[in-house]
Amino acid sequence: MMSLEIFKDARRRRKKKKEQEKSKCKKITLAFIRIQTDFDTLDIDDMIDDIEVKLINPENLLHFDVFIKPKGSLWKGGKYHFHFDISDEYPYKTPSVICKTKIFHPNINLQNGKICLNILSEWKPIYSIQHIIHGLIFLFYEPNASDPVNIKAGEVYRNNYNKFKDMVTKSLKGDKIDNINFQKFI
Repeated sequence: MMSLEIFKDARRRRKKKKEQEKSKCKKITLAFIRIQTDFDTLDIDDMIDDIEVKLINPENLLHFDVFIKPKGSLWKGGKYHFHFDISDEYPYKTPSVICKTKIFHPNINLQNGKICLNILSEWKPIYSIQHIIHGLIFLFYEPNASDPVNIKAGEVYRNNYNKFKDMVTKSLKGDKIDNINFQKFI
């Protein structure tokens, strides 16, 4: 009887060790494979604006930051921080993209950083991170004031473009607009 107990104990220890080894292994998901492909094919070197992609944790590609420095738009001189969260259901579920830098822009919410970008609201699995970055850059050159999340910025853009330009410049200088402080860039 004693040898049977020893055998059972050894079996339990082996089973426990196997479970511990399994939990140490990374779970490879479709999202992980796809995001790896997106990063491998990401081509930001030839873009006219400065783009920087930073992994928060090199072990986890599903959460990262993108920094955009537009060179030829109203927001020239600023460096804008966008945080990307990719779910395990990517590419079938839209990535979450939030602007972490306060910006006076019709398509970026000042309070929570949510972005109004068609590619995010009309997401298809064939789109990639590259498409989102291109869309974000496009917003710096062609804001969509007819579908704003920052209502005031959209109204000023549509009704008095020169005043809008002045307000963007004011925000880049770190001034307040409607009691909201902006980071000084210029």
